[in-house]
Amino acid sequence: MSFKGCMYMLFAIGVVGLTSCGDKTSAKVEETYMTARYKDKMDRPSPPARTEAKIGKAKVSIDYSQPSVKGRKIWGELEEYNKIWRTGANEANIFETTHPLLINNDTIPSGKFSIFTIPTPTTWTVVINKEYDQWGVYNYMQSEDVLRVQVQPYMTKDITEKMTFKIESTGKLSFAWEYLKFDLQLRPL
Repeated sequence: MSFKGCMYMLFAIGVVGLTSCGDKTSAKVEETYMTARYKDKMDRPSPPARTEAKIGKAKVSIDYSQPSVKGRKIWGELEEYNKIWRTGANEANIFETTHPLLINNDTIPSGKFSIFTIPTPTTWTVVINKEYDQWGVYNYMQSEDVLRVQVQPYMTKDITEKMTFKIESTGKLSFAWEYLKFDLQLRPL
């Protein structure tokens, strides 16, 4: 185990030991632990990012990691076609909504979900899955899908170096990486 890993383990043991010291101490220790975890993620080659917006009554967010192009050919090479993809790097993305939404014309309940995609040269399938707490797609199970939506990607002349999700208050959810983009429409119920 690395020195950094040992330090996190010792810190976690301290968190468990201090939880009985009272709510204020426990909350402060957890806040410090979460800050340390976030800092560790910021040091990754694909750092964390977040987008959020209020759509009707719903607060909607996506927490994801941002890989960079770094001069590589992305579609059909780095990211294979016709294969489930975590749509980023590291942990699965977390899509969260506080109220039910329509995604295109399909209903998604309130809650936390993961977002995966299945890219092809002409159409993509966006997958919303119940199991949000997982690394990549290694434990992905299609039986846990909440919905699948087909989208039409389009190419742009300007490169997006870091993979980016964006949610607008109009309900437009956009994805961009390299020269490819796609959009989804989210509507409040």
